[in-house]
Amino acid sequence: MSLDIDTLAKALELSARDRAELARHLLLSLEAEECDDDAEQAWGIEIDERLEKSDRSKAADWPTVLKRIRGSIRRNRGK
Repeated sequence: MSLDIDTLAKALELSARDRAELARHLLLSLEAEECDDDAEQAWGIEIDERLEKSDRSKAADWPTVLKRIRGSIRRNRGK
């Protein structure tokens, strides 16, 4: 591998947002070579099923969940 040091230096001068976007494009270019054609559809189905299950469930008592999360954050601040 031969990475042009000038190209790397220019990339590192980009804003954090632009570096993140560049990294996303680079990662996508790698994944495209090994991508399962059915993966996107499978994930779409999985997300829909999870949303349906969540919508049907009354177990998500959001005020209680938020209270537990906030308590956990407060307890872990000192660690």
